[in-house]
Amino acid sequence: MPTISLTNNTSVILAASSNDSNATLNRYLRNPLTFVTPAGLNALTGQTMKDLPTGAFPFTLSATAEGAFAVNQNMLTVDASVSATVGLIKGADIADFFDSLSWTPVPAMEGIVWFALNGSLSGGLSGSAGDFSLGATVGSSLALTSYAMGAQTDTFGNTLEQAIKAITIPHDVDDLKSLPVNTICSVEGNTSLQFTASMSFSVFNNPLASASIAALPTLSLNGKVGATVEATATHKSGHTVTIAKLPSGLIHLGVELTKVDDLEASLSASAGVTGKVGKFDAVAFLLKQLSKTSTQQLADLKSTLTDAQYNRLNGDIKAAIDATLASSLQVALKVAFDKKTTNSRIFLYEINLNSLDGESRAALQGALRGDFTVLSRAGAALAGIKELASALTVVNKVKHSMAIHLLGIFNAGSINTFIEKSSVNYVAGTSEIVLSDESIDIAENSLTAEQLRHLVVKCATLTIPAAANTPEAAFPLRLIYVDRQADTHPAVMRQFVNLLNATGSPGAAAGEALLTRKLRNYGTCSLSMSLKLTPGQCRSLFIDGQGKPTDWVAYLGFACRAQASILASDGDDIDSDRVLLFKAAPAFWKNLRDAGALENQTKVLRDLGVRNANLNAVAVDATTLIWWSSAMEAYSRALVSDKSLLAVGKDVVKDSNRGFDEPWMMLATWQMLGEPELEVIFTSSLLVAKAAGQ
Repeated sequence: MPTISLTNNTSVILAASSNDSNATLNRYLRNPLTFVTPAGLNALTGQTMKDLPTGAFPFTLSATAEGAFAVNQNMLTVDASVSATVGLIKGADIADFFDSLSWTPVPAMEGIVWFALNGSLSGGLSGSAGDFSLGATVGSSLALTSYAMGAQTDTFGNTLEQAIKAITIPHDVDDLKSLPVNTICSVEGNTSLQFTASMSFSVFNNPLASASIAALPTLSLNGKVGATVEATATHKSGHTVTIAKLPSGLIHLGVELTKVDDLEASLSASAGVTGKVGKFDAVAFLLKQLSKTSTQQLADLKSTLTDAQYNRLNGDIKAAIDATLASSLQVALKVAFDKKTTNSRIFLYEINLNSLDGESRAALQGALRGDFTVLSRAGAALAGIKELASALTVVNKVKHSMAIHLLGIFNAGSINTFIEKSSVNYVAGTSEIVLSDESIDIAENSLTAEQLRHLVVKCATLTIPAAANTPEAAFPLRLIYVDRQADTHPAVMRQFVNLLNATGSPGAAAGEALLTRKLRNYGTCSLSMSLKLTPGQCRSLFIDGQGKPTDWVAYLGFACRAQASILASDGDDIDSDRVLLFKAAPAFWKNLRDAGALENQTKVLRDLGVRNANLNAVAVDATTLIWWSSAMEAYSRALVSDKSLLAVGKDVVKDSNRGFDEPWMMLATWQMLGEPELEVIFTSSLLVAKAAGQ
């Protein structure tokens, strides 16, 4: 009978074996394991749990020879080296331990003895995830730990023997049945877990021109819609899966992430493994968000593309949707894990093994192989399985937003033509999908948030005058700004709050309250703004009530006030010099514009008081605002005189590589129009956690 023995090199201190044929020691242990104990452990074996000194633990043990657990074609090898540990939990730590499992400890219990084995996983022919347990792959290092409870009068030796007998590899349901009551097992290591996440989105569409156009074409486009997407998430990193058998025989199964600061690299999401998003393929899903006649649009698109072309387009769009789902889920889970009392637990289930039916047994079996997709599905009703806690309940409370930027759709003249010829991209971490026409050069998979803002500002400056020249257009434009920060720096948090205050957002008070805490970081924060513009409002941006054009200095004034309100800081060195520029008089700006070359502009800025170290950053601001205000004046004069907008547009699209990292243009436009409808959504993981009762 396979055993695990402890020896002091003179005699065997204890030998643990199990009479249960389903126990891990009997099913998977291929040869007896013997560990040499250090001095001191032998003397403790006869002591009662009440008298055990906690300061003596833990003890490290050394295997006398290599041992192995074989599960299917995989082998967990315990090397002949320092590979086992014996520990003790007593006192206040017991309550914390049991709380993580939603288990009230037995009153008579004095302590918990634990025994841990460390091994490395090697593979046979397949070496596939799940052959061993919990999605562990070949090459993984795993720790198996078992826990047994002892009453005051129980000896340490007997309790340790019970812990060793409880060593469990949870490969299948039979392994759970063999776990003795009042014992706990866990597996810790790099594993691959899958689960289902359902997320609801507010989808903002941002249709823009990419080159100057005289007027907006007639397109049947949605401005804002809602979408719910069910995704399969895969997390490949460190996990601890803990399984406890209560006195009643019920199982409590919990999953914790070893660390949560690597979610961007370790968590991915897919809306479907066959190119489907819900009941729609990726192209159909996108069209439904964009068009009021999506069914006809989809039929027309399919009639013009070959299967290969359609599949390639579908794959590109799905990749962007998946990236958006992943970034939203990453942020939402960080919100959930800001709840300190749950640590990094993602799931906790209660299982009645005697009540399982075929469906729930298959779902549990899948979970033991690392596939929690059925167990974690929202509203899952599985016989014998009850969800006790899930980080996904917090995920569902986070308000998600998705921006779909259509850069150049107005140049195409039809939705289908644009989608057929567009390139698809996304910005990692911001839930922004970008479709751009052939005139915009975007390096594949390398679009940054700042680059996108640069493109959006430039395209918006081309589109707004075309809308102003199309008073009969029924579709309202939207200017969209999205920023999402992990571990938000205080300076960024201050800018977010400044924007909330400037726009009168309901979230301003909560943001100010956070700032008063003077934290080093403010968790994961997100700010999204959506400004809806009618053609009439666009026209009033350029032509005043008397039919006269707007001077560039007027545009500049609004832009400067917007920038100054955003950057009002707590003494930040660079921002204070930038604000100095934004508060300069119109006469200074005229001199700055007339200065021409950069070296001449830096001399003017230095005379203003800008410090040498900040000259480059401030010069970027100056160039950006002069470009924008001059372009707006040129459009204004062209509209008043009824001249072509095309010639003006050629100057607008000139390159400008920086200066768009704050939503100054949106704020300036909103203020110029007398503060019309503006949707501002601010979230912080710290605020959401508090609101969710965490």
